Amino acid sequence: MKYKLLKDIAYLFAGSTIEIDPLNGYNSAGIQDVSLLVDHLFYNHCDEYFVQVKPPKPKSVWDLQPQDECYCIALGFVDKCTWFGNQQDEMFRDSASIYLTESEAE
Repeated sequence: MKYKLLKDIAYLFAGSTIEIDPLNGYNSAGIQDVSLLVDHLFYNHCDEYFVQVKPPKPKSVWDLQPQDECYCIALGFVDKCTWFGNQQDEMFRDSASIYLTESEAE
């Protein structure tokens, strides 16, 4: 996930965007000492130093990116789904069974 820095830290300045994967302990700070500092601040002072950058919403089903939320029609029911971009997702999209909103799907 991408986060924007709210305050300067080490070699990174407020407004900079950094990618952090909390599950795998990865961040894109690059420099080892800065990476350790980013990890410490993320886990202990997250709200004070970081705000999550939300990607822009897709304008059509053809703009969907992995992890985007969408709605699909399967077995006659509308279901909230996560787009993974795999072969099954593309089959649903090709058969006009993927929608951006629940109201479109209904």
